[in-house]
Amino acid sequence: IDSYWCAFLFDTENETITHIKNQEEIPRNELDLTYGRMQGETLELTVKDKSIYYGEDLLVAISYDAEKILPEAVEYKTSEGSIIQLVVNFTDPRPPYTPHNEYMLVKTESGIRPLDWDTKNNFNGVFADNNGGYYIGSSGYSPNNMSRWSNSFSDIYYYTPGAEKLISLSEKYSHIINSMEALGVSENKLYVRAMWYDAQKYQGISTTQGAPISAVNSGFYTIDLTSGELEKIYPYIDGMFYFAPNGTPYCFTEYARRGRIINFNTGKIIEY
Repeated sequence: IDSYWCAFLFDTENETITHIKNQEEIPRNELDLTYGRMQGETLELTVKDKSIYYGEDLLVAISYDAEKILPEAVEYKTSEGSIIQLVVNFTDPRPPYTPHNEYMLVKTESGIRPLDWDTKNNFNGVFADNNGGYYIGSSGYSPNNMSRWSNSFSDIYYYTPGAEKLISLSEKYSHIINSMEALGVSENKLYVRAMWYDAQKYQGISTTQGAPISAVNSGFYTIDLTSGELEKIYPYIDGMFYFAPNGTPYCFTEYARRGRIINFNTGKIIEY
């Protein structure tokens, strides 16, 4: 743990913390930060007549000239089919202010067709469940299509192969939450950070800053990858979520009198 003031070694097996005086001696362990996200295959695209193609399949028509866009696509496959995530970067403004649109498409034996994915969403990974379906995460809604700017609204969509539409989980559970962010998978559960803001996503709200939140509804949830059941496991805290190498979910936060690590499985608080 690289803290603001010093460094600590966190033993996840015994949940003990040791202060390290010489940071050069800190052992470095590489973590798998995909957290259960499916690994996709990059597709080779062509652009002609203001349209983007994969082979002979039309993916999307655009209004920009071909030389002003940079499309990128990744295909995610399971035994039940595949979906394609497409990002179209517009190269007119200079980075880091390059606007972009995002698309989600489904690939079947009859071809490729778009799903009802909002082009202003920021893609946050695909997670396969145990029933042949997908959970597709978005992180931060970008009203101005700018890769640099977004507000705090996120969502998770569920798709069953063969279905016509995506199911928005924030709409499904709108009576308790209106922003859901997929964090990762461990032990057959998808971990979710969920919030309820007193604001509406599609009524000109460009940020949730200053919007009241529900301390009762907001927090960390899990979605069972077999039953689809949503369960709250911990109240909301501001911090960095991660899985230890043994799969245990933790949240690391320094925004308190003392730094602390919280085990979401047991609720144990480890201070340092």
